[in-house]
Amino acid sequence: MNARNLRHRLFLCGTLLVLVAGLAGSALAETPEFDAALKRAAEENKPLILDFFTDW
Repeated sequence: MNARNLRHRLFLCGTLLVLVAGLAGSALAETPEFDAALKRAAEENKPLILDFFTDW
């Protein structure tokens, strides 16, 4: 694989990653209650991703 082909593939993968992250991040981010988010995800036929952390 030559360098030009590799750069082209990396550019396409990066662009795809940005697009997918943008679409996924906007889906249910404004619904903080679990039950409401679960209901909305089921209605829109979308997966539900739980993102949580702690700072112990």
